[in-house]
Amino acid sequence: MAGFAKRLAQVQGGLCGSRLLLPSGDEPGAPNANFFYLTGVDADGCLLVASKNSCSIVTSKMNEEYVIKQASGQNKKLNVITYDSNDALVKILSNQLKGAKTLRLDFQKTKLSTSAFLKKLTRAKIVDASQALLAARAVKSEEEKALIKKAVRITENIYLQLEGLLRAGMGERQAAVLVQKLMLDAGVEPSFSPIVATGANSSFPHSVPTGAKIKSHLLVDIGVRCGNYCSDLTRCFFFGQGKSGRERQAYDKLVEITHELCDRAKSGEFDKGRQLAQAGERLMEKSGLPKMIHSFGHGVGLEVHERPSLGLKSQDRLEKGCVVAIEPAAYFSGKFGVRHEVDLLL
Repeated sequence: MAGFAKRLAQVQGGLCGSRLLLPSGDEPGAPNANFFYLTGVDADGCLLVASKNSCSIVTSKMNEEYVIKQASGQNKKLNVITYDSNDALVKILSNQLKGAKTLRLDFQKTKLSTSAFLKKLTRAKIVDASQALLAARAVKSEEEKALIKKAVRITENIYLQLEGLLRAGMGERQAAVLVQKLMLDAGVEPSFSPIVATGANSSFPHSVPTGAKIKSHLLVDIGVRCGNYCSDLTRCFFFGQGKSGRERQAYDKLVEITHELCDRAKSGEFDKGRQLAQAGERLMEKSGLPKMIHSFGHGVGLEVHERPSLGLKSQDRLEKGCVVAIEPAAYFSGKFGVRHEVDLLL
């Protein structure tokens, strides 16, 4: 994807006297979002060290060839430095951080042990860079939008297939296995662990699949990754008496609320996330549905939950180019829950 070099260069422009240090994460295929956003490299055990005039990826000898191949395809100015021992890594980092007055870290992804180690290695003031990077990631490029759209299309197709495979009497775990198989068949990985819940379990927003058997309805919340970009969609399926019962009636109201919020957000009515949430609360009350126990949604991108937040206190701006998941829900404690969620490009 083009644009990685430009993003990193923009960040470097603000690093006068500073260094930025970001870890890549411990699992290939699920890189730390800010590291990938600036480098386009998906490899475990790496560190990005950037200053105003240089940018390097520090990695183990084992990953050298793999990282060089990816880095050279995204940014010719990315230097790859390898180490073969802990002592060598310490020496490399000491050299890279020499003279820095400020060290910028991603507090959300940096381990405490790493932070303590860095404090011993440099006298630079350590500050948090995560919020600035999150804000930069909120507005998507055309390439990012295309990847999210692809993830959404695949997820919608999985739901179409799932509708013909689900049946009353099937267990939640069995339905979850079906979801995973459809993802494998589509050649994608989940962006989070699938939520598959029936009956009273569906009144828990993040219920884990159990052996409970489907009776009147099933709530399914899934997403997939395409090029590390996520989708996040929720649908409810109905069986037997549930097709005309309380569950279906509540869900139909949520679908209407979702569509209205999407139309109003797309028109530019809401400047901030809290305005959408406030409008959603009024619609829920008007429809006779219970008060929401979580936010009305969130941004979607390299992470399934990112800026902008759609909570009642959110000051995040809803800008053109943001992608948000809008998810009104109704939970009836001890009885059932329904939720409808769509991904919307503003």
